[in-house]
Amino acid sequence: MTNPTEAKKPKVYPNRADLQAIEMAKYMAANFLPWWSPVIRQLVIKHDENATTMGVTASGRVVYNLEFVREILKTEGLGGLAFVILHEGMHLISNTHKRGEAVGATEDARKYQLFNIAADMSINSIIKRETEKANVKYKLKMPESGVLPEKMGLPPNLSAEEYYLRLLGMKPVPKDGDGSPCNGCGVKGDGSTGISSAKIRSIKQEMANIAKGELQRGDGGLGDALVVEAEVPPKVDWRKQLQHVALRLTNMIAGSDDSTYSKRNVKSWDEPGEPVLPGSCAYQLSVVVIGDTSGSMHSHLGKIISEVNEIIAILGKVTFIACDAQVHATAAVNNKQDIANNLKGGGGTSMDPAFEAAREYKPSLIVCITDGAIGPTPGIGVKTIWCLTEPYTNDVQRSVEEGWGTIVECID
Repeated sequence: MTNPTEAKKPKVYPNRADLQAIEMAKYMAANFLPWWSPVIRQLVIKHDENATTMGVTASGRVVYNLEFVREILKTEGLGGLAFVILHEGMHLISNTHKRGEAVGATEDARKYQLFNIAADMSINSIIKRETEKANVKYKLKMPESGVLPEKMGLPPNLSAEEYYLRLLGMKPVPKDGDGSPCNGCGVKGDGSTGISSAKIRSIKQEMANIAKGELQRGDGGLGDALVVEAEVPPKVDWRKQLQHVALRLTNMIAGSDDSTYSKRNVKSWDEPGEPVLPGSCAYQLSVVVIGDTSGSMHSHLGKIISEVNEIIAILGKVTFIACDAQVHATAAVNNKQDIANNLKGGGGTSMDPAFEAAREYKPSLIVCITDGAIGPTPGIGVKTIWCLTEPYTNDVQRSVEEGWGTIVECID
């Protein structure tokens, strides 16, 4: 006879009220921000008795523990469950699984746990920041057990990779805050059918298109959706382009103490890879990157993120200026999220205000990423690399002829 204390706990399945609550929370998450709606609508959410909280597989299948869902509904309401569902959708579309593999976080359990926590902090920072804005349709509520960087003495709004590197050096090892809930975001592919790779690519494109439409209406602050689009590798070999400009300008070049680049040796700029020869008055490297955010650039915003991020990988940090016919943002950026958060504009085109704004930083080099349809630009007497997203060179050709401009292309 079986001992009653050893009997298995009876299986419990979601009832109609549970399923309705999940659908309502999913609706709230999908309508939280317009550019996240495409991914939330496509999530397939299923009960799984092996799940401990709620999580998403690499194939896009969201699984949940029924007790966890009921507890969230009891303590946080629909807004709490909507937060969790949006959180999982962001894990999926942000490629958390692949990004963890890329930094070696899948090598052992400790690293895997730390990257999950890092991804949680990055995603929760985004949702928290956006839900505090007055113009969102629904207010989502992070569960009390959710993990935020502030709880660990870290700054908000960094990437998962940046949080991961910081967590690696912490002792003792942080424990997963769970209500985020990332016990599940690390679920391995289970062979189940979910969202196909082709469908995910389509969703990302739809998200980017919605974000760009919002940007053209002047709403700005569309970093999260634009970062999704910026997963293509950069087209320009920036190390080659910048090695004799940026890296050699980091310190004073050998020569007299008053030797530097304020008076350019034009011949030194003719070919990438050739050493730069100084003029007079020494100073250290300062790079300003201008992003053309005019209406004609709406289909190239992802390229701005990718190209600037590659420059950051070489230099560490740059000053970024977003400009259409006026300057909309000026910021020091050191990751994709920073860049995307400052992509504001959508109006007419003139890079003159951006160049004037750059003057304040006394740059050694300006990089301007644009489609080239900007009209005559006199510059400010600083070497400029024009990174063109379209084969339109008429407006920038004069700078090349005058010796202060160089053209590179990031054309598909």
